[in-house]
Amino acid sequence: MKQIVEKEKCTGCGVCVAVCPKEAITMKMDKSGFYYPVIDNDVCIECGKCQRSCHCCIKRTKDNVYDKNKYYAVAAKTDKDLMSVSSGGVFFKIAEQFIVNGNIVYGAMQEGVGEVTHVRADSIESVKKLRRSKYLQSKTTDIWKQVQQDLETGKKVLFSGVGCQTAALYAFLGKDYPNLYTCEVICHGVPSYSVFEEYLKETKEGLGKEVQEICFRDKRLGWKNNQISMKTDGGKDIVCASGIHPFHKGYLKGYYSRECCANCQYANLQRNADIVLADFWKYAGEKLGAYKKKGISLVCCRTNKADELLRKIENQVMQEEVGEEEAIKSCRHLTHTPKQRKRKLFFELYEKSGFFIAQWLCEKPRAVQKLFLHIVENQVYRRAIQKKLARKQIGVSMKIQSKYRKRLEDFVKKYK
Repeated sequence: MKQIVEKEKCTGCGVCVAVCPKEAITMKMDKSGFYYPVIDNDVCIECGKCQRSCHCCIKRTKDNVYDKNKYYAVAAKTDKDLMSVSSGGVFFKIAEQFIVNGNIVYGAMQEGVGEVTHVRADSIESVKKLRRSKYLQSKTTDIWKQVQQDLETGKKVLFSGVGCQTAALYAFLGKDYPNLYTCEVICHGVPSYSVFEEYLKETKEGLGKEVQEICFRDKRLGWKNNQISMKTDGGKDIVCASGIHPFHKGYLKGYYSRECCANCQYANLQRNADIVLADFWKYAGEKLGAYKKKGISLVCCRTNKADELLRKIENQVMQEEVGEEEAIKSCRHLTHTPKQRKRKLFFELYEKSGFFIAQWLCEKPRAVQKLFLHIVENQVYRRAIQKKLARKQIGVSMKIQSKYRKRLEDFVKKYK
């Protein structure tokens, strides 16, 4: 067997690795920084189990799906809960209830700066590590069998992931277990691991300090004033608006997102999960008006299980039912796939010039691109330009910090 599915469709879930009876498949990173399955044809017996378990090759139907979705605006009642999450805190409150009742939660955990992995949580402390958005693809290869084992023992399991990960779980299991509850987080696609690592490397060279912590959704200046914060090995706290942060800006434009994300088959109202979560950016109601600066979640209920999950936390959250039209207007990726207008161009530039220069040149005319690519053939010039662009990023960040210094300090006093 030469390939399981076309590369442009593969989401990198790793289910094929988990189901292979001969361990003939491994996940390896390609030159663009994404993991894909590689088959050892000397070991493969061509049983076809990988294809029969691939969510890109097969469609699984889900039990008890409503004819029409139900939508809600939801936010945790306490500031303490809201300030420790990226949006309205719905996932954490649901996960907390699962743990209190002796059940299991699976979700993405960020380890250090650039490593995101799906893990099993069976305590409140371990669930806390699953909070906040992580703008990197989580590694899931090792957890599929763990989820199945927990389900087979009769434990209730809450699984949280993006659309393709939820679909991958159902494909792996082959059926919908009554004790399985799934929570999908709407996403904008996943960026390249190697591009992110190069960004960190060049930032270190520009600053002379290493980034040791990163928070992709810092709410110290408010929920809608999206910030990315980083801590360096010197203890410096760098806060940058998401819209101008070099890595995040390119990610939003799709410069280095995974190829399959541009044609995501799950970016529609017929989602796989029981409950679907996103930011409710354009909430227009009054009941949750006080939460507009702190975070409001858009919740889409697809099944009876979703209603059950919301009922269990009704005393800990504020919620209001909303119409489908308002929900769609507030979350583009509920129905639209992310665009990748300059992906090919970025990787062409990136291969020759590194992260910061490629990012900068993507916005320049072709003549400027050719000129600078010629200049950066000289390694000395290349490194000098990279450092200048990295320092420019930090300079902009420091201006933001200076402007909002008091608000940042007040937040630390109140919540830390």
